[in-house]
Amino acid sequence: MRCNKKDVNFAICLWAHAFLVLFSLLFPVSDALAAPEKIVVADDKDYPPYIFLDASGSPKGILVDVWELWSRKTGIAVEFQLMEWSAALDAVRGGKADAIGGMARTPKREELFDLTTQITVIPSGIFFHDQLGGIKNVKDLAGFSVGIVGGDAARDLALSRHPELRFATFPGVRDLVRAAISGEIKVFISDVPVARHYLAQHERSSEFRQASELITTYSMHGAVRKGNAELLGVIQGGFDQITGSEIGAIMDEWSGRPVQAALPWSMIVLVFGILSLILVAVFLWNFFLRRRVLAKTAELAESVRKAGERKEKYRLLVEHQTDLLVKVDLEGRFLYVSPAYCRTFGKSEAELLNSTFMPLIHADDVAATEGAMKALLVPPHTAYMEQRAMTVDGWRWFAWNDSAILGKTGEIEAIVGVGRDVTERKEAEELLRQSEERFAKAFHSSPAPLVISDIATGRFIDVNARWVEMLGYAKEDQIGRTSKEVGIWADTDLRDRAIEILRKEGSFKEFPIEFLTSTGSARSVLWSAEIIILQGREVMLSLLFDYTERKRAEEALRKSEKLYRSVIDNIHDVFYRTDAEGRLAMVSPSGARLLGYESTEEMLGRLNEEFWFESEERRNFLQRIKAQDFVADFEVVLKRKDGQPVLVATSSGLYYNEQGAVLGVEGIFRDITERKRTEERLRQSEEKFSRLFKLSPDAISLSDPDSGLLVEVNDAYARLTGYRQDELVGRSALEIGLFVDPESRGRVIDRLKRAGQFNNMELEFRRKDGAHVPCSVSGQFISLGMERYLLAVIRDVTEFKRMQEMMIQSEKMVSVGGIAAGVAHEINNPLGIIVQSAQNLVQRTRPDFHRNIEVAKSIGLDMELLEKYMQERKILTFVQDMQDAALRAADIIRHMLDFSRRSESRRAVCSLPVIVDRALILAQNDYDLKKSFDFKQIRIVKDYALDLVPVECTETELEQVFLNLLRNAAQAMTMGDQRSEDPKIVIRLSNLASGIRCEIEDNGAGMPADVMRRIFEPFFTTKPTGIGTGLGLSVSYFIVTRGHGGKMWVESTPDTGTRFVIDLPASASSEQGPNLRRT
Repeated sequence: MRCNKKDVNFAICLWAHAFLVLFSLLFPVSDALAAPEKIVVADDKDYPPYIFLDASGSPKGILVDVWELWSRKTGIAVEFQLMEWSAALDAVRGGKADAIGGMARTPKREELFDLTTQITVIPSGIFFHDQLGGIKNVKDLAGFSVGIVGGDAARDLALSRHPELRFATFPGVRDLVRAAISGEIKVFISDVPVARHYLAQHERSSEFRQASELITTYSMHGAVRKGNAELLGVIQGGFDQITGSEIGAIMDEWSGRPVQAALPWSMIVLVFGILSLILVAVFLWNFFLRRRVLAKTAELAESVRKAGERKEKYRLLVEHQTDLLVKVDLEGRFLYVSPAYCRTFGKSEAELLNSTFMPLIHADDVAATEGAMKALLVPPHTAYMEQRAMTVDGWRWFAWNDSAILGKTGEIEAIVGVGRDVTERKEAEELLRQSEERFAKAFHSSPAPLVISDIATGRFIDVNARWVEMLGYAKEDQIGRTSKEVGIWADTDLRDRAIEILRKEGSFKEFPIEFLTSTGSARSVLWSAEIIILQGREVMLSLLFDYTERKRAEEALRKSEKLYRSVIDNIHDVFYRTDAEGRLAMVSPSGARLLGYESTEEMLGRLNEEFWFESEERRNFLQRIKAQDFVADFEVVLKRKDGQPVLVATSSGLYYNEQGAVLGVEGIFRDITERKRTEERLRQSEEKFSRLFKLSPDAISLSDPDSGLLVEVNDAYARLTGYRQDELVGRSALEIGLFVDPESRGRVIDRLKRAGQFNNMELEFRRKDGAHVPCSVSGQFISLGMERYLLAVIRDVTEFKRMQEMMIQSEKMVSVGGIAAGVAHEINNPLGIIVQSAQNLVQRTRPDFHRNIEVAKSIGLDMELLEKYMQERKILTFVQDMQDAALRAADIIRHMLDFSRRSESRRAVCSLPVIVDRALILAQNDYDLKKSFDFKQIRIVKDYALDLVPVECTETELEQVFLNLLRNAAQAMTMGDQRSEDPKIVIRLSNLASGIRCEIEDNGAGMPADVMRRIFEPFFTTKPTGIGTGLGLSVSYFIVTRGHGGKMWVESTPDTGTRFVIDLPASASSEQGPNLRRT
């Protein structure tokens, strides 16, 4: 029974409620006798706003207020024990607690607990991260790890509908939401008000959305252990005393809505007046219950006031609610419609009440609607449906969450439905469906291989026809299996590395990898992949670019370019290329040698006409090549760097880009100054290899690898063998008799079969005139088109052999030097006798020597007169000069012997000034130097620093280095046209942080930059023929850099002089103290 303040009988109704309250207070004796003094209520400690522990650890929430109201109604104390939800259920089942504060009704729980009537209703919903899409209801959760609180009834409901779902269980909603915020889970199920409460505590709560469809709407009940009917009766008796308005007031207090206007004072005065009369009557009846009646009356008045406030707030909420709210009976007739429903359908409340909603439903949705209504008849008495209905704006889609209202005996009294206009969402879903349909069409018709696979399991979801064609595996053999199970990977580690990149970055592009086809062949592909959301699940979309054929072509091109570059670098003729402006863009090294330039870099970028002797001749050449596109054996005169003419023949042509535009001119120059070869137009090919084959100075042949028949030879080959080309082509080398040793061809073929190629194999060929020619032969198998040939490059090494003989002769000269050292050793013995004899002569003519005096007296000789005679005749001076000369000769011979014993040299810690001084002595006594000038005429300036650190070195090797530098300095100052008037050599020795530096500087003519760049090259010399071998400085550079780990360089300015600088590392023993020698 409810009182409506708009009703004229409101006062009578209010009086009746008060009378019932007083009656229950006056006659509770029989029930109170059986009631316990206290009950223990267990519940979840983290279930706001329904029940939770506040900051001080005290129980708070809607259910706490409801049970405290229950306590006031019954007079029975309530003790709250809040814990994890699953623990609370166990506490009641185990008898540690009497009741559950609030529990959703489910069939499974009704097997374990006895429930009170409904306290309130709670919606349970799905929450998901905004990165995900397409999640509308429970069926869309497949494939996700869904978070849920342990013991939540929604888990059983969801599994009953979709047993394939996977759940991650958490102790409470706080932990559940924290895991979602941290990214541990992306989707979770929870009661909506509780989840929103905890999400609001986090800054990133906006990243989560609620699915449009609810899991269900639960009715919440108090509960006791199954079979505890006595306690259930006590608890239910208390709840029977609590009105719906009182529970609504508690809900409103926790909802935080603004307070509206109170009841009129006149009504309140009237109520209090009636209550006062009733209280006086009751006071006369029972004086002792007066205070209690007054308290109950005041409480009742407050409840009436709050009921009015709640009703007004509820009215305002319903009237301004955009969602549709209806209440219907089991036949579908409207018992209540919200203003929003009336506005949507353009009907008044009077028109709708007691009429059914079925005529408004689209014909295609009637069956689904009837099915939803039937679902409400069975537990859990909830239903969700989407339907179209005719509104004032035409057909619109609505999503309805319906719940049945159960009576005390469990019968359905009415159905409450909350609807929302989801037309825009349905339209978006339709657009999404069309988009996915277009994607599917594009996927399957794509010319590129495409694959969709599950990101979690790696199993194929779909593959297109191009993928099947590329690998050769049937589609049905791949779907549902992983790529490793199918066996498509040549290297599974590369696959795992790519997937790791995908998980970290979300995508990758053009990852090179190899797939194995069904036949076992490998396909080279570039793999691009990205994580996408398809039908609500994360999948990997892979796009493959098969570049197997391109890779093979690139490899063939690389080999061709390598061969092309090898020929260019080794060709004796000159290959050149100019750009469209006529500037030299490329030239072979032979071009620099032909025109007298130091390097090709000196020529590149210059106008080609600078290298022509006559500019008019170049204009004729360009006119002819533009008209004919190509000219062959065109004789021209080029200009060397020194201005001298060079007669050459050129074969040149225009070259183009892919669009057909002229890029410039390229061709070959051949020096025909000494002799002009027989003119023979060569068939030109568009391939670079063909041109170079014909123009190469080395003999090149193509032959059949099986029969040995020559297929093609170049002119150099004909010149080398002395045969004409028509005498060679079509015949084998054995048939012609080119091999002096026929078995040598067999050795060539054996090496080819083993290694596929051979390099610089020395063979002897027989010319047509019978002469033998030593050659160096290199060869390998090549493919031209579909044919396989043996390519052989033959070089005449006659001159090379002659150089070898010269080197042998040079070794013989070294042997002669050894013989000279032996002679010096033999001379050393007589010199010793001379030195000793001179010393004895001086000793035996001394006038103060006792033995000399005795012998002189015995023969009557006056020693003083003898001394005077020897002084007058300068005999002692002659003896001293003879002694000094013998000692100097012995010292020179000792140095020569030390210098000749290089093989006996060992590394040791040495004093660098001592080594330099010995080299100076050798240079001053060098016979070859004395023949052209006297080294002693050169002024030697020594600048040795104090405390020079010692160096670890091979003494004789460094002595050779310094001797070479001193000889070169002396020759530079005294040879040539620019002789120094005051020849001077400065030797500086100084310490460095890491060693010691030696500088040898002369004031000779210096050297230009082009000479200075090549000064350390073997056999390079600027001296006249017959003077020097060109090896001295290169050997010295090798000794310093390779032998001693040092550095060596030269600094020179023409007409100023030259300075050689040597840096040597200090020895380890230098840490014990420097060498204190100073010269």
